[in-house]
Amino acid sequence: MDYVDEGSPEEVQEPVTTEVESYEEPENETESETTESGENTEADESGEDTEEFEDDGTEPLNFNGTEYKLPKDIAAGVKSMQKDYTQKTMALADERRAFQAQAQVQQALRADYDQLSALNSRVNEFQNIDWNTLAKTDHALALQLMADSRNVESQRNQLMQQISYKDQQLQQHQAQETARLVMSSEAILKRDIKDWSPQLENQLVEFALEMGFDLEDVKKSKVDPRLYKLLHEAHQGRQIMKKMAASKAPKIVQHVKPVTTLKAKGAKPAPNPATMTMAQYREYRKKGI
Repeated sequence: MDYVDEGSPEEVQEPVTTEVESYEEPENETESETTESGENTEADESGEDTEEFEDDGTEPLNFNGTEYKLPKDIAAGVKSMQKDYTQKTMALADERRAFQAQAQVQQALRADYDQLSALNSRVNEFQNIDWNTLAKTDHALALQLMADSRNVESQRNQLMQQISYKDQQLQQHQAQETARLVMSSEAILKRDIKDWSPQLENQLVEFALEMGFDLEDVKKSKVDPRLYKLLHEAHQGRQIMKKMAASKAPKIVQHVKPVTTLKAKGAKPAPNPATMTMAQYREYRKKGI
């Protein structure tokens, strides 16, 4: 057992506390760095904006999923061509749909007319039956056939109503298609023939009648601008030939004979004071001429 000398007590060492000074960044430096970074960011952003909106004379154009940079005038022309192509494609699709709808109606009408022909044959068969004789010999059969006859008549009447309705539909489709073709033809004629107008159209119609065309044929051909183009070229050719013939025709010169003035015999000419002497003029004045 160890004893501690009370006279020399052990010195109790106090724990040494090490103060660590906290380091604080100077506010001024932080602000300056922030300011510098902000300026740099703004500069970068302004640089990006400048590059983004810089006009280099080109315009992006997407074609089949690929983007191309073309001069603005060429890009505008390509866009116009694309728009025209889209419009023509849509018009062609509308024309195809109208044609398909019209073909469906025509096909349905042919089937209805075949069915109507069969029903008419059955109606004729019932009309050839001697109902009085049949009623006496086989009353039950006569009643059955009469019921069948009424049923066939009803079916035929309903089918005729359907045919009438589909005929109206077909005529409406045809009228719409004709109107569309006429509008398209009118647009083509305005584009291809200078100064196209209703007056010029009437002149071409009269010219076609002179050439032996029928008026109905000319009206029907309005859906096809090719005939009117041919008529226009032929009409212009005729006008040129008329002008050439008129310029080559000999000019008739009429010679006009001078008019001869007849003088009465024995008549003396009236005196002229301007040619008189003074003595003659005094004598002339005395006579009061």
